[in-house]
Amino acid sequence: MRLFLTFSLFSFMIVAIVMIIREARTAGFALRYYDCRMHLSSAVVPIAFAIADMIAGCGKAYPAIVASDLTLGPMILLLCPARHEKAAMSYQYAFALFCLQLVLSLTGLFIGEALAWWKMPLSLISSQVLLLWYLIRRTLLRYENVRKLFSNLAVWHGTCDVSRFVYALALFLVMSMVMQGGLACSMTASLLTCALYAACYIRVTDDTGLLVGKDVEVCIRDAIKGRLYERAGATPDDDRRMMRMFERIKAIMDKDKPYRDELFSLTDFASMLLTNKVYLSRTINMMAGCNFRNFVNWYRIEDAKTIIRNHPEMKLADIMVECGYRNHQTFEAAFLRQCGENPKDFQERARIENLRPRNG
Repeated sequence: MRLFLTFSLFSFMIVAIVMIIREARTAGFALRYYDCRMHLSSAVVPIAFAIADMIAGCGKAYPAIVASDLTLGPMILLLCPARHEKAAMSYQYAFALFCLQLVLSLTGLFIGEALAWWKMPLSLISSQVLLLWYLIRRTLLRYENVRKLFSNLAVWHGTCDVSRFVYALALFLVMSMVMQGGLACSMTASLLTCALYAACYIRVTDDTGLLVGKDVEVCIRDAIKGRLYERAGATPDDDRRMMRMFERIKAIMDKDKPYRDELFSLTDFASMLLTNKVYLSRTINMMAGCNFRNFVNWYRIEDAKTIIRNHPEMKLADIMVECGYRNHQTFEAAFLRQCGENPKDFQERARIENLRPRNG
């Protein structure tokens, strides 16, 4: 029994530490202060309550109670607000959850032996009700403003909402396993809780649903930047076909560099891809989030930056022609808009950087 308690607490602690270190290295805790506090609470609160309940049990080991306390970790993470949600309600529900568990644990200190009979089911049921009501409230608030449901961001927000419901359902299933009692069920539930905690932590800190592939998430985000709209009769196959078309577009732009021709046009590009220019234009708008002209300019400027880094002594007029620009004013304006500095300053900085290793 003691081995189970040690293993459960140690496993959860290791997972929590790894997740916190991961967030500190990737995000540097650059989120809102209250979000960071909730993330840390999701690691500290379950372990603290598990230890307190072990003490309240008069030294006896109650596997189901420890397993139920560990479920507070993913529970708190599911209460964390998404980036498009107001945070006040999340903090209120998290504080209510903490107060509820604290009252149950303090009451258990005076009851002692009877703790195992009522604390675990009451804790799980009350937590489930609290989380369920939180999810309902969030759903009602989402559908309160109909206009928001038809914005570009509605697709990604819907993905985030679905992922939260899926993980909440997984947590409810783990809690049901805990309520079955027994060492085997408690051990399995603790392991599943650790895995669920890691998934929920990554979901919150990385703003990802973890339900679809990374390429699909990137496609959704890119589409949000462009003109996202419903197409009559659109199917998932249409979206996949458009994604494959965009991969071909990027491959040709990277390999053949057709944008270096100053007369390069949408019609020319459509002929190269054996498609029509309407579908090509729509694909670029949806996938890249910009029109064809801006898409080509982006490649031209990136090409110009590469040439300048590799050949800082080369004249800007020659670089401009090499990348497909007709006049210096257009080239300089596009460079400044994309890089935040004019090409002359960028070239001077590249020259200095190229000289440093020689002087070293």
